[in-house]
This record gives sequence, structure tokens and C-alpha cells, in this order.
Amino acid sequence: MKLKSLFITTLVLLPLISCTKKNLDTGVKTLRVPLSDDVKTLDPARAYDSISLSVMPLMNESLYQYNYHKRPFTLEPLLAESLPEISKNGLEYIIKIKKGVLFHSNEAFKGPRELKAQDFIYAWKRIGIPEVTSPGTWIFDGKVKGYNLFMKGLSKESDTVALKQSVEGFEVIDDYTLKIVLEKPFPQLVHILAMGFTAPVAQEVIEKHGHHHLITNAVGTGPYVLDQFIQGSKLILKKNMNYRKELYPQIPEGVKEPAMAKLEGKTLPLVDVVEFHIFKESQPAWLNFMAGKTDVSGIPKDNFSQVMTSSMGLTDDLKKKGISLHSYTPALMFWLEFNMKDPHVGGAKNKFLRTAVSHAIDFKVFNEKFLNHLGVHTSGVLTPGLEGFRNDTSKIPEFSIEKAKKLLADAGHPDGKGLPEIIYDVRGSGTSSRQMAEFFKVSLKKVGIKIKIVPNSFPGFLEKARNGEIQFSIGGWQGDYPDPQNFLFLLSKVSLPPGPNSAQYENEQYEKLFSEIEFMEPGERRVQLIHKAEDLVLADHPRAMSYYLKRLALYHKHVVGYRPNGLINNVYKYVDIQR
Repeated sequence: MKLKSLFITTLVLLPLISCTKKNLDTGVKTLRVPLSDDVKTLDPARAYDSISLSVMPLMNESLYQYNYHKRPFTLEPLLAESLPEISKNGLEYIIKIKKGVLFHSNEAFKGPRELKAQDFIYAWKRIGIPEVTSPGTWIFDGKVKGYNLFMKGLSKESDTVALKQSVEGFEVIDDYTLKIVLEKPFPQLVHILAMGFTAPVAQEVIEKHGHHHLITNAVGTGPYVLDQFIQGSKLILKKNMNYRKELYPQIPEGVKEPAMAKLEGKTLPLVDVVEFHIFKESQPAWLNFMAGKTDVSGIPKDNFSQVMTSSMGLTDDLKKKGISLHSYTPALMFWLEFNMKDPHVGGAKNKFLRTAVSHAIDFKVFNEKFLNHLGVHTSGVLTPGLEGFRNDTSKIPEFSIEKAKKLLADAGHPDGKGLPEIIYDVRGSGTSSRQMAEFFKVSLKKVGIKIKIVPNSFPGFLEKARNGEIQFSIGGWQGDYPDPQNFLFLLSKVSLPPGPNSAQYENEQYEKLFSEIEFMEPGERRVQLIHKAEDLVLADHPRAMSYYLKRLALYHKHVVGYRPNGLINNVYKYVDIQR
């Protein structure tokens, strides 16, 4: 989901204010949700980090969404009337949208504004506008007929004109019917149409407020509207009183809980207000949760032993406090990343240096210190549950100071001689991110590699990544949809900055494999190609210490239906408060 997903130790954390007496007296249901950093953007074309994507989809909807309960993940209509009608050759998609859907009220409109098919086309073309700097240009470029030609004709001076130009592969048949024509079959298109990037945008809003003011004029069709936004402090959403009727989905047998069963058939959203409060340190957030002033939480590493037993269950003390645990393994990966275009760490000539870094870091200690043993060191670029996933532990570089020193000498820098200081950009301003940076600094110093730590806010880090300005850092990715293509494209040239390939990795052999994998249906042949592509990445070594995470979420007994899963971003519309 998401540009590179921000680093989270176990879950997005943040402080919250308590439910006021007024709220209890008036029956207003308020869900208090923590965030670990500032919301970078609420613009669907730009939201691609996990913090922004925890908020934006509650206001801006796409054609499709994933069923909240069904596993494997199953697509279902959201703004669409039904799943697409696809031609036999797989090139043409006909999509009908729901009638009577209204945009949120805004001064850009003269009155109630109904969603029309043209609003999707406008939004999809807007993704390609240079001024918008969307990291999502890859979703249509090279896939939709004529989109590549449209992109090539753009310039910063021609945004207004460009948005009036047609794209051959986008057609409005009538106000409620869209047609998409592809260059070649792309089975993942229906997943693309569930992404936040593809949410419709009203032209009037852009013309009134401009491309860069959607953070304060977030106008969508979703169940919540923006009520208050104070950068660095809080963001409050209130129920959209003009929201169409959407019902809580059926809960499959085997996952029903008494309180959740009562939600079936209820009108969404279930709570009146969702409050997001921003706190960049975990301990005050944890104290707020334990005091009942926050509704959900992760588990800070310093409190892990107080919360979890050795068998990975909740302690009796927390159970007595009415706190429950939800655990899951999302399609979420992290790694140490090198800028492959940097003269000091990138390119074929510096491969020995990059490999030395892999041998110099003890993942076992890192996992214990920062991940509470919830990390799994992996040799590949995919997470469990995806087609082609494998974890060949024999291909994971072992921790060895001796090997690291030898490789550094092979790189022409025995004991680090002649090697310039490497810049490590911290991925956010939280304590854990800073402590990780110090861990890497101490680890690499033992073999002769010196790094300089540069602090960043998370939005600041993302901006550097989008500009290809980071030399060495933690990288991360939360899957947008359950297909290996979504992880493999991170290392494709189609995703070079401002896209998510901030390592700026390019390999022509990999590119040929990826271009074939991208358009293939699942099957044995596709798995073989995926493994070949992974082997090329392992050989070039643009990453060190790749790992995926298991996740733990805590919630109080009055919170019902909270089931984060790492893929569905509009979780909070399914959550209820029952005191």
C-alpha cells in the first residue's frame, strides 16, 4: 500500500484524548486512533505511505475494495455496481458505477455534486501531471492504451491543457459507465482499481483549491469527512451524513464473536467520529492506552515483556484490564537499502561493499532489540502468502565480522581505508528509528565502515526518497494487493523516483523477467520466472537484511470488530464502540 511504508516496530502508535463526558452523554461514538507521525497528504494521487493510507481511504473511495472478512482476500464493488465485464481477449474492461453517490460538500460546488464516470478519468489523468508528483504513475503507464503517450506529452506548464486531453484507453460511455482498454492483458488491473490512487477527484475542487491543497480540502465520497486537521497534532473525521447505504458484511463461520455477530447488516460507518492524534514517541502513547485514553495500540519494545508471555499470549494482568490481542502476518517487508546510482555504494564496483554490510549486521540481535523476535530474516523479495514465496536460508548472508572485513578489503578498502563516510538517513523521528540508526552505526564501525546519521521527519524522509536523494537507509513496503508483481515492481525501472524504487536499481535481465511476470496469470511458469528475478537481485545486492514481520494489535473491550490485516486501509469504518 502504500509509497514506501513507514517503519513501525509492531503497530502504528499514537496518543489520544479521552472520550469526553459530553460524548458519553449525547451518545456520540468516538474511536480514538493513534498515529506515529504526521499525515503527509490526503491527496489520493499522492498518498502512498502507511500513515496517510490509514486516513485517506476513509474519505476517498475507489471502484473496488477487499471484503473485510473473507480470506484469501476477495475483491468486491465499492463505487462500482459490480466487478468489471472483461472481454475474451482480456483487453477491454466495462465498469458501471453506482448512481446517486455524492461528493462531500465543498465550496467548490454550487450544490450537491453527484459522482460521474468522468470524475474517475479526470483523477486517473491527474496522476500523470508532473506538478502532482504522484508516486502512482506506474499503475497505468505501459498498461492502459495511450497512457504512455499521454505521459510523454506532459509538462509543468501544460497541466490545465493536459487534463483536457484524451487518453485512448479511457472512455466515458455514459455518466455511469467506464471503459478501459489495455495495451495487453493485465490480470492485476482489478486490484489496481481498488487502490487509493484511483479514487475519483472532482475537477471543480482542483480548479478552486489547486493541486496542493487537498490536504485541507479533502473531498471524496467516503463514509467520513474532514472536520479538523492540525499538522503535527491531530486530525478529526466526522461521519458523512450524506453517505449512501452500505451494510456491514456477513461474517464467515468460524470467525464470529458474539459482539461482532451483532454488527452484521448494520449501516456503515459504525462510529460517529474518528480521532487521529499524532505522537512521535511510543511511551506517552502507551501510557495513554493503558489509562484508557486510547482505543487501540501496538506494543512498544520496552513494554513487550510486560504484555506478552513466552508463548506469545497476553499476560493475565492485561486480560484482567479488558485488553484483547489480534495477531496477523501482513504482506510487509523491510530491508537496508543502497542507492545503486551513488558512486560510493552503488553500481557493480561496490557490490563487495554492499555484501560486507550484510555480513556485518547481526539480525538475531536486531530482531531481539527492535522487533521483539517478530521479524523473520528472508532471502527473497516476497512475503508469505504470495505466489512464488520462498525463503532459502542458505542464501541469507551469515553474520560474520571476518567475512565482512574480507569483503571490505576485496572492495579496495581494507579496514575502511579510503572509504568515504556513508550517509544514513533515518526513516522518521521516533526513538526506535534513531536507536536503529545507532545500532547500524556501531555494527558497521566494527568492520571499518563509518556512517553519518541524518535525522528526518517521516514526510521529510519520503520526500528525499521520491527525489532519489538517499544513499543508505531502511526501506520498507506494505503490499498494495496480494500479488507478487506488487513487490517485484519495487525494483523495476518503471518505479524509479518519484516512484518507490528509491534504491534506483536497474538490471535489464530483471526488467525482461518482470515485464513477462507482470502480465502473466498465476501458474508454475510464473513462479519459475519469479525465482529467476529474485536470484538476479540477490546477485546484485541492492538490499541487505531483508525481513518480514508478524504484527500484534491491542484493543480495549469496548472496541468491537477491530481486525487490522495490513491490506485493507478503510478498517475503521467496520469498527464499533460498545460501552
